[in-house]
Amino acid sequence: MTPWHVSEDLAQRYASNAAPEPDAWSLEKHVESCGSCAVRVSAAVRRGAAGPVLADIRTAVLAATPKHVAQPVAQAVARPAPKAAPKPRIGFLARALWSAGPALRGSWLVALVVVAAGALALGYGAGF
Repeated sequence: MTPWHVSEDLAQRYASNAAPEPDAWSLEKHVESCGSCAVRVSAAVRRGAAGPVLADIRTAVLAATPKHVAQPVAQAVARPAPKAAPKPRIGFLARALWSAGPALRGSWLVALVVVAAGALALGYGAGF
């Protein structure tokens, strides 16, 4: 399968709002992941009727932006990764039982009641 890219003709039709809806949808979806086609479509839009309007909006936004916001951001400083978290103090068996508890809570309760009832029955039957 050959890779599909936006042609100049399709970019121009898209910019002038003359591209059929399926073609426009396909172009928009492709431009999300293809930088070279995004540049081609952007240039076609700037050459079209929307170009001067977009330029005016860009100029107005840049003029309204405070100067300290428009300054470039300093590079991030590389820092070492934080130390790993300390190992838990409880043992593996305790952690396994603790994590299995919610799943077995109902059956544990039934088993406890059965054992207690059996102990009472045996105790009563033996005369204690």
